[in-house]
Amino acid sequence: MLLGIQDAFTALGATRFSVFTANPVKVSAQYGLPAFAPLRTPVQLLRNLIGADALVFTGGTPFYDAWPHMSYFVALALVARARGIPILVLGISLRP
Repeated sequence: MLLGIQDAFTALGATRFSVFTANPVKVSAQYGLPAFAPLRTPVQLLRNLIGADALVFTGGTPFYDAWPHMSYFVALALVARARGIPILVLGISLRP
């Protein structure tokens, strides 16, 4: 999914990507993209998000009924929205 997103955005003219992930070493090694763990580096997260052209939520279950987890993703979306950054949600699943 990550490579498909990269290809789609590259076709639209995107030249820079940052991947927010719990396992940045694995993602960087596997896909050759810059990646970081946003909960461990909140300043880097905000810097990347504020300068982003888009915020893409993908895979897994980023939105579920666990208040701290949901609050984190809502905060990302609110920052993006306040900055006028488009938000795209792809291939996620939802659970109660």
